[in-house]
Amino acid sequence: MKEQRIQQWITNFNEQIVLVETEFKSSFKQRPLKDYYQIKVHEDIGYISIEILNRQDLNTEIIDAITVALLRAKPRFKLLD
Repeated sequence: MKEQRIQQWITNFNEQIVLVETEFKSSFKQRPLKDYYQIKVHEDIGYISIEILNRQDLNTEIIDAITVALLRAKPRFKLLD
């Protein structure tokens, strides 16, 4: 179940990050957005996180948008009764 949750989260995040890249496309003429973050997988707890790389090269709005993309991408599973 944890592996499925992680895979779904990464898939969802990749979809969300395309929206971020589109919104801030003028900021990524030199390097693609994917060069500014790294996904870290925590398989033991079924969680992913992101590390922002080259933070000094990004404005706060882009960092916030990447973070929001991660949060929006998190899979929501119903609890069983």
